[in-house]
Amino acid sequence: MLDLGSLREKIDQNYRHDIVLFEAFGSSAANVCLWLPSLSYWIALASVGITSIFVSFLPSFIVYKYIIPKPKTQTSFVIGYGFLIPFYVYFPHAVVQYFDIRNKHIRSALILNAACWLFRTMEAMYGFASPGSRVSAKTYMTYFATMGIVMYDPETNKSSAPKLSVIVSRVFHFALGMIALGAYSSYLYHYNYEIFDTDAAMNSFDHSLRELFSFNHIANNFSITILIQGYLVVFSLPMSLLANIFFRVEVKQYMKNALFDARSPSDFWGKKWNLLIHDVLKVRKCNGILNYCNVLSYVDGKLLICFVEERSIQTGKTLLFGQYSHNIHISSIRSIS
Repeated sequence: MLDLGSLREKIDQNYRHDIVLFEAFGSSAANVCLWLPSLSYWIALASVGITSIFVSFLPSFIVYKYIIPKPKTQTSFVIGYGFLIPFYVYFPHAVVQYFDIRNKHIRSALILNAACWLFRTMEAMYGFASPGSRVSAKTYMTYFATMGIVMYDPETNKSSAPKLSVIVSRVFHFALGMIALGAYSSYLYHYNYEIFDTDAAMNSFDHSLRELFSFNHIANNFSITILIQGYLVVFSLPMSLLANIFFRVEVKQYMKNALFDARSPSDFWGKKWNLLIHDVLKVRKCNGILNYCNVLSYVDGKLLICFVEERSIQTGKTLLFGQYSHNIHISSIRSIS
């Protein structure tokens, strides 16, 4: 249920009561508590998601009506760069200021929505929008509002309806993931997210080679990486469910068990880790750049796409992984789950 009033709760401190105490093991053994999920947090996060969907209808209709039919024209650039993109930049800031939102995860959700709108608009401006999304105003508004990769039939350009079994499975895995993620993050929280003692200060880049390649340092980083992957996996499920329930479209799971299932770096980055960024920045942008720059030779094109893809992946990591890492270290998971 939409409850914008819940956004007025700051959710920047942990007021939850522990429900379980157990003896921890590690460098400083003590009791560790597990917390129940914060209802206010999830209501606020759902409010942001649902509100963003409704807000996106207006810019998506403008894009479909005035930009999709005339890409790469002065009209599309004026509407996009002159009105829509400034709105996307201002929207998260205005909402955060008006509701005084202090929870970093909710801020991240607002920024992520606006960033996706920006990329959807730019791909339309340069003529790289997905063919399936351009069939009608309804399909494009659905595509624009969906925080995920909408799956279209390559022959008919129609989106497939989600199966009930898939929806039930996602609900089950979300509930199971919340329990596992809550337990794991509660355990790491006890050690301030450093299970093993190291000589280097946390969040510091001042490491010697010995410290950088020490077992304790690598193990601490790996434990945090597992936590980040867990957040991305679990948080991607409600986004998929919103698309399944509200729009009746199937979306690709954009975060998989990349750390343990990937067989190569290309398999990790291209097929399992954060495929939303892969789709938005590579498939829509980098490939589009090659099509747009016809003067490039085949060899130059290959070099360009490798360079742009690498830069895009780095940018995506800065926006998403850096933000989540910042949440984990600074906010200390006081408001998550």
